[in-house]
Amino acid sequence: MMKKLLLLSITVSFFGVLVVPHTTYATSFDRGHIIDDVVFQDKGTMYAAGIQDFLNSKVPSCDTNGTLPATEFGRPDLTHAQYAATRGWPSPPYTCLRDYAENGVTAAQIIYNLSQQYQINPQVLLVTLQKESSLITDTWPLPSQYQSATGYGCPDSGPNNSANCNSNYFGLTNQLTNTAYMYHAIMTQNPNWYSPYVVGTNYIQWSPNASCGGTNVNIVNWSTAALYDYTPYQPNAAALNAGYGVGDSCSAYGNRNFYLYFTSWFGPTYGNLVQAPGGGGVYLIDNGTKRPFPNEISFISNNYSWANMVTISATELNSLPTGTPVPYNAHYRDGKLIKAAGAGTYVIDNGTKRPFPNETTFFLYGYTYADASSITNYEMSLIPDGTPMPYNTHLRDGHLVRNSSGGMYVVDNGSKRPFPNETTFFSYGYTYADALPLSYEELGMIPDGTPMPMKS
Repeated sequence: MMKKLLLLSITVSFFGVLVVPHTTYATSFDRGHIIDDVVFQDKGTMYAAGIQDFLNSKVPSCDTNGTLPATEFGRPDLTHAQYAATRGWPSPPYTCLRDYAENGVTAAQIIYNLSQQYQINPQVLLVTLQKESSLITDTWPLPSQYQSATGYGCPDSGPNNSANCNSNYFGLTNQLTNTAYMYHAIMTQNPNWYSPYVVGTNYIQWSPNASCGGTNVNIVNWSTAALYDYTPYQPNAAALNAGYGVGDSCSAYGNRNFYLYFTSWFGPTYGNLVQAPGGGGVYLIDNGTKRPFPNEISFISNNYSWANMVTISATELNSLPTGTPVPYNAHYRDGKLIKAAGAGTYVIDNGTKRPFPNETTFFLYGYTYADASSITNYEMSLIPDGTPMPYNTHLRDGHLVRNSSGGMYVVDNGSKRPFPNETTFFSYGYTYADALPLSYEELGMIPDGTPMPMKS
């Protein structure tokens, strides 16, 4: 049995309660809204140095040689090294996460780099490491905890040990990379990534044991869907009542622990929406600061609702330091065709607006101009420019094509291959009526290939 699974039975005395200036902000676990998108994707919460300081604070002293008593396992008479020997676990030295590196890159730097690459809050990655392998606080971690640090590729079905994990994903960097990529793919609704959970009503089990049942959950945003994709169970009443401890035989702890660790270490998983009396601006309370919304579209793009607004006194609002404005969520229109007056038509892909270089390319994707949603030029300016949509040179593969002047080609592996003469053309059994007429523009987009040989 992996050491991290044993640690689930330890009851921690603190409970993740949000402390904020007004009790109306207080949050509790909401199974349909575990974390806000704007918090989940806030990649600027910590730099590499800050992550390192955080790791140092969680493990002030690493038991590298395993000399401390194994009190957490009820064996104060044995040192960690001695207890490990009784379980067949590796002997010292043990390397704590704060001191760990792969290929000369520290764990803190790995976490930061991936948070920037995949636009995921580094705090989310830290909490994922803790809930899956206890690496953040473990003073004598085993190699197996780094091997499957985030639990990626370790399905809940099957034996509860490392044999249940896919070795293709082993290693701290590999684990974190796949975790960050998965989170990002779900947040951006990557068409190449299947997500069984969607924004809306989803049936979610209490535990891997289907006989325990479950309930329908209204998932309100993609970050919460991503957490259920990662750990596809919701905590039951016994799990929630147990704090960090053990519930009953139908309890699951992944999403509960994510919420508890995040709120205990970093503050609320979602910022409360507040305004002063008389409509004195709208703010998101986030990590002890009030973050203004610069405009209505920034508010809407982050999937917030005016119905969730709380009015507080100007005195309370002024007591909070002002944080950075809440940015426009460039992924808000992902997968959508959009247009603005005088600005052209674009498809939004991974938070960028990708233009169509010409009508031919536009129509070849199956779009019509009626499919495009109209947005303001201001919102259009907030979406970064992406690369133009390419013409798919393989679209006509296997087809006989011609231009209006009569030139004949067969499209083969993305290139247009001419017939050097009529004899060669007829040797393939073609007739001129078989050819698909293309515009000069489209024909020019297909690279030239080698001439077709005579067919014997």
